[in-house]
Amino acid sequence: MVEIDLFKTTTAISTAFTLAGNSGVSPFLTLFLIGSIEKADPTLLDMEATTEKLLASWPSLSILSIVTVLEFVGKCVPVVDELIDSVEVFVIPIISVFASLSAMGMFSVDDTQDTDVTVNDDQRNLSIASDGLIFVKVVVIIIGMGMALGIHLFKMLVRLAGIGWCTGCITVIEVFTVVTSIYCAIYIKGVSIFVATIMIFITCYTLKRKCFDKNTPDTASRSLLPLEEPLEEAIGQNEGPLKEASDKIEESKDLATA
Repeated sequence: MVEIDLFKTTTAISTAFTLAGNSGVSPFLTLFLIGSIEKADPTLLDMEATTEKLLASWPSLSILSIVTVLEFVGKCVPVVDELIDSVEVFVIPIISVFASLSAMGMFSVDDTQDTDVTVNDDQRNLSIASDGLIFVKVVVIIIGMGMALGIHLFKMLVRLAGIGWCTGCITVIEVFTVVTSIYCAIYIKGVSIFVATIMIFITCYTLKRKCFDKNTPDTASRSLLPLEEPLEEAIGQNEGPLKEASDKIEESKDLATA
C-alpha cells in the first residue's frame, strides 16, 4: 500500500517555503547556509545529485561565501544597499527556485507491501502518488518564487526607515534572522511550519499594500470627504455679507481720503 506521511509532507512544504522566503532577505547567504548544511549532513535535506553539486560542492561554497561577504558589506553602505536591492529584484525569483529545490528531497512516499493488494495495483498507486508529489513540488516552487519576491519588497520597505547609520544595524538583523530561521527550520522540523506561516502573512500584507492600497485614498483624505459639501455651502451663504462688508470698508477709505 502506498502511503504519504502528512506531517513529513507538511514539514517539507514549510521548509521549502522558509528557504524560499529567506532568499528574499539575503539570497546568497541563504544558498551558502543551505549548501553548508548539506555538506555537513546530507541526510537532513537529502538533495538530489544535481542540486547537491550546484549548492554543496566545494567550488560552489567558495563562490557563495565570497558573494555573501560582498553582499553583506554592500548592504551596510547607504545608497549602495538600495542599488543591491534593486538588482536583486530580478535575481531573487531564480535563487528561490534553487532554495526550494534543495528541500525537495524531504518529500517521500512510503511503499509498504500489502498482501491483499496485487503488485500491479501497488505499482499503479505508487505512480499516482509520485505524480501527485511532482505536482505539489511544482506548485511549491512557484509559490516560493512569489514569497521570495514579496519578502524582498517588504524588506525594502523596512530599509526605507533605516536610511543612514541604521543601514548596518538592519543588515546585521537580516543576517541573524536568516541564519536563525534556516537552522531552526531544518534541524527542528515543527519550527518550519511556524516560520513559513509568518512569511506567508508578510507576503500577503506586502502584496495587499503594493497592489490594492496604492489605489485607495488615505485615511485623512477619506475623513475629510464628508465635510466638503457643508463647507462649500457655508462659504456660499456668507459670500454676500462678506462682499457688503468689503464694499463698506472701501467707501470709508474713500471718504477718509476726501
